[in-house]
Amino acid sequence: MNNAWLGAGIGMLLGGAAVGGYMWYDGQSSSKLTTQQPKTTQQSPVSERSSFLSQDLLNARLNALNFKEIMRLFYKETMRNVYVTEGQLDNENFIGVGVPDAQGESTVAFMHPVINYRNVDGEARFLIVIEKIQVMDSGIVVSCHACVGSADLYSFKKLANGQYQIVSKTRPEQEYAGSYGHVQLDREEILNNLQPIGKKLIGSFYRTSYSNMGETTSSWNVIHLPEDDFIGIYDVAEAAGDNAGSHEEDSPLYFSFDSTIQVIDNGKSYFPIQVNYSGEKYTADYSSIEANNQQLLVSFDAKKKEYLSMQSHQEK
Repeated sequence: MNNAWLGAGIGMLLGGAAVGGYMWYDGQSSSKLTTQQPKTTQQSPVSERSSFLSQDLLNARLNALNFKEIMRLFYKETMRNVYVTEGQLDNENFIGVGVPDAQGESTVAFMHPVINYRNVDGEARFLIVIEKIQVMDSGIVVSCHACVGSADLYSFKKLANGQYQIVSKTRPEQEYAGSYGHVQLDREEILNNLQPIGKKLIGSFYRTSYSNMGETTSSWNVIHLPEDDFIGIYDVAEAAGDNAGSHEEDSPLYFSFDSTIQVIDNGKSYFPIQVNYSGEKYTADYSSIEANNQQLLVSFDAKKKEYLSMQSHQEK
């Protein structure tokens, strides 16, 4: 599916791989993108107070952002040995957290590669993803089609003394899309789509997909990476779909549609997002297949913590 980013005068559009550096929008143009070396946060080892993170977390310092140090900081009281059958996980560095549930299933945690990005001030930040899956007492991953894992996300900054300090994290109740026991967090899409999504907010977009009965649907998701609140992951809108699993392309019953996504800089705390569709899809009552060449504009409701259609929500 086409995942191009639209470039237009009404909005700000950024993307591209950050190889050997960090993606950063310079604030001078709606299309100019630069790759620079990161700035180290010039801050003393004394921590700043936070209204949403505990002082113990703010006081903590890590010498490296590796699995060992991350797990010891956030999961030190719940870590334990766990058995996972060889070949069940691509990542061989994992550990059990918590106690087995009533079915004897254990929670197993492992770390994704670090995602480097910049905040709105151009300072280097590091996003950590700890994915958690369920494993049966036989060592087999619980991987039914509708089974979804969980994850904890943490952002860090590097201090002038070379150590790392936490900036933000997800809430324990954060939900994710996924299947076969895992969450869907596409690292490459997240890296490529990092950009300002609010006046003082960096974020990124990625797609999640689900297939059933010959039909595949995908959704746009956005990650908010604030530094004065929890990291949040939110559903934006339907992204694409087709029924190629049950119909050939030349069949009268075949449909397929796709979309691109565009952030519109209106100078407010949360920028509206426009989804631009192309192709065709079934009507809501499945009575016919019609062209799906429309635009959907959504805006973030900070109180409800969700994106809503601009037809029913106007940002204050």
